[in-house]
Amino acid sequence: MNRRQFLLSSAAAAATTLSWRKLLAASAKKDNKKRYPKPLEPTMNKGVKEFRLAVGIHRHEVVPGVTFHTLAFNGQIPGP
Repeated sequence: MNRRQFLLSSAAAAATTLSWRKLLAASAKKDNKKRYPKPLEPTMNKGVKEFRLAVGIHRHEVVPGVTFHTLAFNGQIPGP
């Protein structure tokens, strides 16, 4: 293999890897929008952003049959 062939094959491999990464990132972002809550919207008070959070203990089932207690913010895990 000469240097030109090596560079061409390396460039092709890099392009393929980057395109797959972009596709995986897009699908991960789409899945995360379904799973994770939307960011908490602040209210403005004299130029200061205020966020309202309610903290409580929540029983969370990680996998079927495995549960533990955790903190939930506004009833969400993960919190907003």
